[in-house]
Amino acid sequence: MAEARATGPTIALVSYVDLPGLTDDDRLLAAALDERGARVQPVVWSDPAIDWSSFDAVVVRSCWDYFLRADQFFAWLALLDAQAARVSNPVRTLRWNAEKTYLRDLETRGIPVVPTHWMASGAVES
Repeated sequence: MAEARATGPTIALVSYVDLPGLTDDDRLLAAALDERGARVQPVVWSDPAIDWSSFDAVVVRSCWDYFLRADQFFAWLALLDAQAARVSNPVRTLRWNAEKTYLRDLETRGIPVVPTHWMASGAVES
């Protein structure tokens, strides 16, 4: 008779609509978590049917289309807050990181960043 496994934490690995499953790296992570009793579920950040508070942890992995739908992405971050989701990186950090001016913040603090040419919003470079 097979031994029943204890139900461990459920962890959402968040991706985007064009990559709804697990990446090769995600599969390695999922296997390691599975060995420790966790259940991993790939989820798409823009899926309105997801109850983010139902997860023991929400790990943002591959939301690579967020900049194409910035308003929707920031609304999703507000939803995570509203649902009191347990997000691996604080939502305020995700907001800060989504605006690439965070690189300027880091540089101002003396942290090396990739050399960046900053342009004013709406400016056109010739």
